[in-house]
Amino acid sequence: MYYSIGNGYYINAKNVGLPNGPVNLTIDHNSYVYNYKGQRKKAKTIKRIPL
Repeated sequence: MYYSIGNGYYINAKNVGLPNGPVNLTIDHNSYVYNYKGQRKKAKTIKRIPL
């Protein structure tokens, strides 16, 4: 399962914590970015920001 982050990009649902509302997601772990086919995009990651 993947979450859409816009522009045809997705992140793995295992790296996302509980939603803070209908729009905001929290990232629990650094995550690769995938396209609509489920293929990882090279050199694209979303970093977790420590609190």
